[in-house]
Amino acid sequence: MFTDRLKTLLGFKRQVEDAAAQALSQATAARVRAEGAEAALADALVEARNALRAQRNRVPEGPERASDAALRQRFAARLTDRAQACAQRLEEHRQAVLEPARRAEEQARGRHLGARQDREVIEKHREDQRAAAAKQAERKLEAEQDDRGPRGGK
Repeated sequence: MFTDRLKTLLGFKRQVEDAAAQALSQATAARVRAEGAEAALADALVEARNALRAQRNRVPEGPERASDAALRQRFAARLTDRAQACAQRLEEHRQAVLEPARRAEEQARGRHLGARQDREVIEKHREDQRAAAAKQAERKLEAEQDDRGPRGGK
């Protein structure tokens, strides 16, 4: 009866561990997606900064009219705004999406580890119970053989 309870408990611990493994898998997938989005945002930031740098390094050919200079300055201002917006989106993503995803994965990893350790404790206890029962049966058999030995006679 005690082994039936251990079997039931072990089954429950396996279900808990499986659920924790599934949660860890989902948390890892969320982190990977967040890291992918971070890479895309970082690439967009690099692209925006490169465009701004190229615009700033551009030297007009010959004399420049005032309207052309004003147009070039407005374009440079738009590129600056774009680079700043990209940097802001990247930072917001890191704080609002990536860091929580990493924390959630770590928590899920901890829950999975705890569930596995709980299951292993029950398995170990069950193995110990089986070994003790086998040893007790062996001792009982030896005792019965010892009891029969002198009587069965030589």
